[in-house]
Amino acid sequence: MTFKIKNLSEYLTEEDIARNTRRTELELTSRRLDNDITAVKALQDDGENRQHDRYIDALIEGKDAPLPKTSSTQLNELRQQKWNVEKALDVLASKDVHAQTEAKKRLCLDLKPQSESMGKQLAEATSALNKIHLEYFKIKRHLINEGIGLHGGVFSVDLERFFGIPSDRTGPLADYFRDSVKAGHLKSVPEALR
Repeated sequence: MTFKIKNLSEYLTEEDIARNTRRTELELTSRRLDNDITAVKALQDDGENRQHDRYIDALIEGKDAPLPKTSSTQLNELRQQKWNVEKALDVLASKDVHAQTEAKKRLCLDLKPQSESMGKQLAEATSALNKIHLEYFKIKRHLINEGIGLHGGVFSVDLERFFGIPSDRTGPLADYFRDSVKAGHLKSVPEALR
């Protein structure tokens, strides 16, 4: 049984997608504002104010023009805009965390039937394996306890390293079977582990 896990983005709502688009736009605005701030600072450092020069030119030509902003005023306005954009990005980031969590929940809910089916298959297969392992273990222990040994490599595979003692009622395998019963994957814990 194989299945494909969908991309998390497929579980975002239209509102989430619109918010992501707006966040991208605001990130671009933030970078543009950084460039604008750098440019105004450079002009200020050079002592230039092109808007003021244009205003003077307009007055000389006899045109009405709005009073230009000083570079300090421009910087303050740009910095305020930048601060507002960063604040908006922080709010969107907080909402994105919540949206991602909800999308993850929807994805997991979508996978629940496959999880249950595979969990049941694993529990049944592990139970069948444990039954075989228990018989194997009993014969192996008998040969060792009777002083016969495991000559010629008979019953010498060390499954206990991976699966534990198949009759250990307090081991992780017994815990797994109890959890499988609680989850409804098995009807009962194998007899040797009860």
